Amino acid sequence: MEMQKGMPIANRPADEIIETIENCFLCGHKLNFIHVTDFRKNEVQEDARCTACGIKQKTHTFILQ
Repeated sequence: MEMQKGMPIANRPADEIIETIENCFLCGHKLNFIHVTDFRKNEVQEDARCTACGIKQKTHTFILQ
């Protein structure tokens, strides 16, 4: 099964996947994303917070290519 950010993406329309990633899973408001780039390690850390309910999602780390 294909996974993107910990959720299954197989047989799902692109609009539905984007909405799931951009919105808070608890209250449904738009998430505020913060990206911190470390060029020495060639990676980006992504934090997502909901301004409505205050929940913070797990920090994701991506490798720069």
